[in-house]
Amino acid sequence: MNEPLWWLTKDGDKDCLAMYERHYSRRTYADGRRQTQFVGPGEKVVLRTERADAVFVWRKFIDDSGQTGINCAVFRNESSHRSSHLIRQADSIADCLWPDCRHYTYINAERVASSNPGFCFLKAGWRRCGRTKGGLLIMERTQKSRIAQLEEALRKVRRLGQHEPARRIINEALGDTWEEETGFNKGSTELENGK
Repeated sequence: MNEPLWWLTKDGDKDCLAMYERHYSRRTYADGRRQTQFVGPGEKVVLRTERADAVFVWRKFIDDSGQTGINCAVFRNESSHRSSHLIRQADSIADCLWPDCRHYTYINAERVASSNPGFCFLKAGWRRCGRTKGGLLIMERTQKSRIAQLEEALRKVRRLGQHEPARRIINEALGDTWEEETGFNKGSTELENGK
């Protein structure tokens, strides 16, 4: 599936707010006020799928924990799309907006249903890099890890030779926008043939 899945929206999008309210990290006002926004201060990009069955929020702010880069503040997927695919596409969007910035997120391993917390981020090329003082799992995707993904994809292409199109292998590793980002000529057969 190569088509873009994310639509740009705004903090306060009612469908996204409803998804956020079903997310384990949801916060409420102590005085009981109804929320109309959910992202918080700082630079932010709110993404949603066309059907509003997935939401992803990037946020750049001064993080009290000392983490730096672009924070995945919210990710919830209730769609039929693979979470790792959605994450890779969101990564590509963030790469365009904030080039050379580290991507990071926090996961409360006790509050997610998975027996392997953060697995979808791992499949999207992220790595576990520590824990907060409060015990949250910290995951990141750096430019260095993105380059490592590309190198591994190219090794796989070389191993397989002509048995599998290179574009598909690299799309799995980097997401669907790598051709535009790298300036790859779509008419080229050299990479297609695994050379």
